[in-house]
Parts: sequence; C-alpha cells; structure tokens
Amino acid sequence: GAPWQRWLVFAALVSFALYNVVSHVEEARTPPKVAVGAQAPKVTTTLIRGGKVSLTPAPGALLLPDFWATWCKPCVRSMPELLAVDRRLEDKPFRMVLINQDFGVDGRKELIRNFARSHAIEGLPVAIDKGPAAHAWGVNRLPTTVIIDSSGIVRHRWTGVEDADTVVGLVEALLKGG
Repeated sequence: GAPWQRWLVFAALVSFALYNVVSHVEEARTPPKVAVGAQAPKVTTTLIRGGKVSLTPAPGALLLPDFWATWCKPCVRSMPELLAVDRRLEDKPFRMVLINQDFGVDGRKELIRNFARSHAIEGLPVAIDKGPAAHAWGVNRLPTTVIIDSSGIVRHRWTGVEDADTVVGLVEALLKGG
C-alpha cells in the first residue's frame, strides 16, 4: 500500500495502545466499588441447580464469591485452582460461589452446565447473575474474586487468576484470626 496508508495503520495502532495503557492505569487508580475493608453488599442470586444463594457469609464462616464467564480465558484457567481450594478447605467453615456473568446468551443454563461438566466443577455452587450481583460489587473485569470474613467485611479482592496455595493461605490465615 501507499506510505500514507501504512502511517494511518501505524497511527491507529499507536492510538489503540495508548488508549489501553491509559484506561488500565485509570482503572487501577479507581478503587473498586466494594474495596477491601468495606462491608460486603447483601445480594442474593440464583443457583443453576435451583434455589437462591446469599452472597453473605454464614455466621462464623468465610465466603469466596468468584465472578466469571465461560468466554473469559483467565476465568477458565482459574477453575482448577478454585476446585483445588474448595477440596482443600472442605472441612473448614468456608464456602465458595461461582457467579456466572454470561449475559444475553441463549441457552445460558445449558452452556454453564456443559462448561461445569467439561471443567469438572459440577460439585461447586454455580450461580447465575442477571446483573445485580456484579453491579452491587462493582465488577468490571473478570475474573474478580473476593474473600469475605464472617462479619461480612471484604478482606481480600483481586482480578485475574490466583493459585490455590495462595488462596488457601489467605483463607486459613483469616480462619486463625489473622
């Protein structure tokens, strides 16, 4: 192509890269709607297997809500880690809820069931969010994972994949009063 076309493509790529850098820096500067140390919002959502689940911990227990989607590659990578966390902490006062964010998908329940089967997470509580839970938590990136203590206070919050050893260590420290 002509030199002006190459420059136009180059300028577009540079503009796109700068936009991404600025937006990520701005996002990092903006504290989440529900930050560490805040009271967790009182939200209820629907489990895929039926029934409702509260995103508030039971008395004396910790709760780990994880916001994810089937199309999110980091979410998919986090599934084995979350499964390992659940298995390692099954005898502790701890529970996890995986809150799906696949909005506007036809056959959403079947999509999630197939995903759960193929990723061996069928035993974990999977909830369907139609928007209120993610909105209440201010979730704008996936996966977003939170650990809430037994008083309903957010003690840890992160975006992205975290390894099972780290998550188990965070939970065990909180269970010991740390």
